[in-house]
Amino acid sequence: FRVAVNETETVLSSIRNELRGHAQYTWGPLQEAAQYCLTKKVALEEALRWADRSIQTEERFENLTTKAELLDALNKPEEALKVWNHALEISSAVQVYSYGRQLQNEKRETDAMETFAEVAKRFPQNAFGHLAQARIKSAAGDFPGAIEAVKKAQNAATSEEQKTSLQPLLDKLQAKQDINK
Repeated sequence: FRVAVNETETVLSSIRNELRGHAQYTWGPLQEAAQYCLTKKVALEEALRWADRSIQTEERFENLTTKAELLDALNKPEEALKVWNHALEISSAVQVYSYGRQLQNEKRETDAMETFAEVAKRFPQNAFGHLAQARIKSAAGDFPGAIEAVKKAQNAATSEEQKTSLQPLLDKLQAKQDINK
């Protein structure tokens, strides 16, 4: 006896059902639905509509980047670039830095390094700007430069917890290990 389920169709059906209720009135569930489709590379046109509704509800870096990636996946690079640039305009250092880390987790190193370069350029005195610089230098094998950047990030950190959380990166760099791996 064998049971087979089309997971993607089952999840999409559940998402559509959820978005009929209260979830359709807040940006988060719509964003999550669009992100799911983007990740699975399914129902991209519908996902784009969900991203647009999320943005209409509350324009945020998260839903704008999802829309930009959807447009790119739909082979609309000019529109994607326009949305991405707007997302950058309204972003904070931590949002763009976190997006760079997300790209690294997706094994998109080139895109991640470009994102870190943007963080370093836009937020040069911010802890995340220094951290982005450290990641770029570490990837290039410039461990002394990366160490210096992490120390600057520690000095610019806004809490003791932030400063302490950077110590493992410093230890790794001092052992001449790339912090991006």
